[in-house]
Amino acid sequence: MRQLCEKRKEEAGRQTKTLLDVRDEVFLHVYAPVLTAFVEWVLEKARREGKKRLYFLSRDGYLMYLAARRLAKERNSDIDIRYLKISRLAVSSADDHAIAYFRQEGLLDEVPYALVDSGWIGSLQLGLQRLLSYAAGKPVRLQGYYFGLYERPKGTAAKQYRHFYFGEKNIRRKLRFSNCLLEAVCSSPAGMAYGYRPVMGEETRFEAIESSGGNPNADTMERFSELLLTYVEAYLHEECRAGSGSVRQTRRTSLCMAGRLLQPMMGNPTRAEAKAFGSLLFSDRISEEALQPVAAVWREDDLKKLGVFHRLLVKTGIKDGVLPESAWMEGSIVRLGKNVRKYIRQERLHKGLSYLRKAVCR
Repeated sequence: MRQLCEKRKEEAGRQTKTLLDVRDEVFLHVYAPVLTAFVEWVLEKARREGKKRLYFLSRDGYLMYLAARRLAKERNSDIDIRYLKISRLAVSSADDHAIAYFRQEGLLDEVPYALVDSGWIGSLQLGLQRLLSYAAGKPVRLQGYYFGLYERPKGTAAKQYRHFYFGEKNIRRKLRFSNCLLEAVCSSPAGMAYGYRPVMGEETRFEAIESSGGNPNADTMERFSELLLTYVEAYLHEECRAGSGSVRQTRRTSLCMAGRLLQPMMGNPTRAEAKAFGSLLFSDRISEEALQPVAAVWREDDLKKLGVFHRLLVKTGIKDGVLPESAWMEGSIVRLGKNVRKYIRQERLHKGLSYLRKAVCR
């Protein structure tokens, strides 16, 4: 990583770092090693549980898919690595075309497989499981490997929803984590799949219908894809040089490393990090409408509304008011740059109380 970043600095000469330079360095130092560790965990988990096929789900699973394919190829793994174009909207689209596409991609094959995705509540896995059960005429039980899970669907078995970085009860890691930021960073350059249709001229083949506008962060995603594969090649080179398996980590070591890299960047970013990554466009709506920066740009008077008790009163309806919104709250606080420590603590306390309440209620 140091060599890659030094090369970038040499190319830039003595020029001031641009936002693109910051993105490159942070991606190489934070996201590339964390994603590689997650993929290593997925591959080992799949091997131990006898999975013969892995489906990385679009679009959050795209970078993970690229890393898994390269690692599996280098190690001559017999696990089939695939990329499935899917979304909650696509699963709820015209059933016949959706079922035909999933059948074509092998989801109804008698092969032990698992889904791989970023997370967060497992609703896509449950929706797909119901659709496949309907198509098969018998119960189908899917298994998923996730980066993190805030919760899983009620009535489901824990072994169907494996998690890497955090699960339902791990409040500590959630406090300094932003799922929306990870989604913005790990997306694919292509648009969202919102349905399926027959391939023109090949009526027995089906393809995903992707949003015509594509990904508004497409250029950045292309760059991140390039950087991740560069990192994976360096990782494999080091593995070969040091001896097979010697650079791989236990899950405990991987989790420790992931926390030490992610928590400062997500939970307390620098001004440059907040601006460079916070400007990526994001939407949490199922149809991806109303795109905005993942770290929304606030006014100074928005900060007054971030007090924990004020937010609780507004959310419970005791007090009137509109709360400032952002997909990455910490990024918005740092971008504004006023009383950063105070409001970061307020946000952390608010998150902790919210997660604790959910844990108690569940």
